[in-house]
Amino acid sequence: MTRTEYKNALNRIQEKTTIKMRELAQRFAQENNPHKIGDIVEDSRNRVKIERISIAIVGSFPSCVYSGPLLKKKDGKPYKGGRLGTVYQSNMKKEEKEC
Repeated sequence: MTRTEYKNALNRIQEKTTIKMRELAQRFAQENNPHKIGDIVEDSRNRVKIERISIAIVGSFPSCVYSGPLLKKKDGKPYKGGRLGTVYQSNMKKEEKEC
């Protein structure tokens, strides 16, 4: 085996590992996601109506990131102009978190 063959084989292994780690993170976050599209979630800064759920690794574990129209904390109505906001599952109040 040459050095080039070794590097190519190592790159293929690293690519497969990265894909498997991404799949595991996505599965973990989805299995620990208590919310769905249309729910309203909030943390200490924002309140949003969920239109999109993505995944981020915050700290040691993956968790969900909820995005959608930013709502007023007072009355729950959307801001004029359709401002968008984001709420990280890891920043939500303890009683709302699942993982």
